[in-house]
Amino acid sequence: MKILVFGRLLLMLFVARIDAFSVHGPAEPLIVQPGDSVMLPCSVDTPLPLQELEVEWKRIDSETMVHLFQDGESRPESQDERYSGRAEFFVDEIPKGNFSLLLVNVSPEDRGKYKCVVYTNQESREAYADLAMEWLVVTGADEAVFVYAGEDVILNCSVDTHMPVEELEVKWIKTDQGIMVLLFDEGQNRPESQHERYSGRAEFFTEEIPKGNFSMKLRNVRTEDRGEFMCKELEVEWKKTDSETMVHLFQDGHSRPESQDKRYSRRAEYFADEIPKGNFSLLLVNVTPEDRGKYKCVVHTSQESREAYADLVMELEVEWIKTDQEILVLLFLERESRPESQHERYSGRAEFFTEEIPKGNFSMKLRNVF
Repeated sequence: MKILVFGRLLLMLFVARIDAFSVHGPAEPLIVQPGDSVMLPCSVDTPLPLQELEVEWKRIDSETMVHLFQDGESRPESQDERYSGRAEFFVDEIPKGNFSLLLVNVSPEDRGKYKCVVYTNQESREAYADLAMEWLVVTGADEAVFVYAGEDVILNCSVDTHMPVEELEVKWIKTDQGIMVLLFDEGQNRPESQHERYSGRAEFFTEEIPKGNFSMKLRNVRTEDRGEFMCKELEVEWKKTDSETMVHLFQDGHSRPESQDKRYSRRAEYFADEIPKGNFSLLLVNVTPEDRGKYKCVVHTSQESREAYADLVMELEVEWIKTDQEILVLLFLERESRPESQHERYSGRAEFFTEEIPKGNFSMKLRNVF
């Protein structure tokens, strides 16, 4: 009797163990790069009888069959053709409860969610795997572009200038490393100037160049491409010559107010509609005495740089008045003392300290007070 009861207890425990199984998948998304191989984890804590076992790996978005284990065997004939020869079980691990899948030569089209469904005679359980490719952030001109490794990307650059394109030099530079990505010079694309990393991968849209479109197509984006790319063309600087203070900058087809010294923020600006006509004049508003001095306008093109200068002088008028009688005692106007404008009572008696005027000192000396 004891033997029969013991055997019955063993059978009950065995059935309960099958009913209680759970399936484990990865806790976090699996991050891969194109061309990589990746294991999609799926396992149970305790091995299951092979004669009762069926395991399916499917894509959730389309129910595409990635791989199937059935009747004690792997069934490659059941796979969708996109996964044929690329997805396989670790066959020796299945008896141990490991149903993980190896996916080789991963492509961007493989991104997405997968489910591992384990069936027994009593029930089924599922686990999920999220296969992702790392976003790369590539910036060019004024916008950020998000792209997966292995994909192609277009970075826009439009040159709006009065100069013929044959006279332009347009460079695409990877700014964090100073690498030459692409060059247009003397009316031609110059692939021999590219860094070897971008040879055959970066190119202009040749038929668009006569229209001033110097956008770049970058093929097969790689992890090391992450970062900022700059399209460099015409550049115009306005600076104060005594201090090299940046008053305003036009660069890469845009006014760059963020480059201004804070003293000129929102006070100095280009006539944006005039720049394509070759007019780089600057408007300075709310002028202060501190703005006096020499300024230079530096225009950079592909071949050379040229400068022009402007001298900002403030026309001061300084009056000394006897307020109770509104009598003009002394006048400085148009950079000169004006004794002829004095009231006769002060003629020859009131004068400036001439040598002090350039320093801003307009003190008056009054002789023979009475």
